[in-house]
Amino acid sequence: MYRGLLINNSTSFIGAGSEMYAVDHLFAEWYVEKDTLFEEVFRSGVSNSNFGLRPVHYSISNRDILKRVLSDDKIALKNLENIKRKGELPIILKLINSSNSRKFKKNSLQPNNTDKDSAKIVLFRESKNETKNAILVTINGKVHNLEKHSKLDIIIPSKSQSEICIENSINKYCMITTSSKSFTKYYRLRLNKKNEGYIEKINGNSRYYKVRLK
Repeated sequence: MYRGLLINNSTSFIGAGSEMYAVDHLFAEWYVEKDTLFEEVFRSGVSNSNFGLRPVHYSISNRDILKRVLSDDKIALKNLENIKRKGELPIILKLINSSNSRKFKKNSLQPNNTDKDSAKIVLFRESKNETKNAILVTINGKVHNLEKHSKLDIIIPSKSQSEICIENSINKYCMITTSSKSFTKYYRLRLNKKNEGYIEKINGNSRYYKVRLK
């Protein structure tokens, strides 16, 4: 599993004519969690003028941690070796998600659709660089259509894992998750014009998404 924490690292000032503008430099710290291990594996840099994820540079310790976590997955280890000195965050997230999905299929029983510990999650789409086609998404084997500019409320167990997959993505993107009875989890699903899918957990309580997801 992984999680990101956004921190303010530094502020620089950029001159434009006679004016000076402050630019906050932020880093998303990403951690991997397995059993008793909880370690930072890499950072991605962003700024307040560009919230795209930038290339991530790896140190030996980062790779050692990832190798420890993925040591029981030969496919994931081989894919990790193909990532050289740098890689984009979505590539690493897919590598971890795919490993989790393989273990889920191998070791887990399919959970019931609902039980007393179930709660809501929200799946949604946005429009930038997206295909016009509906995303075919399966949750624990049940197929749903997620149209462009739409959202989908789904009830899944909170104490047992569920699998979310984008069926019509050429990269076969899946994610393992649970719901929470304490708060709603939000996931942004993407399918670009090349039919490459991506699932991203986001902060649905941010000011932007509170307006977007009404």
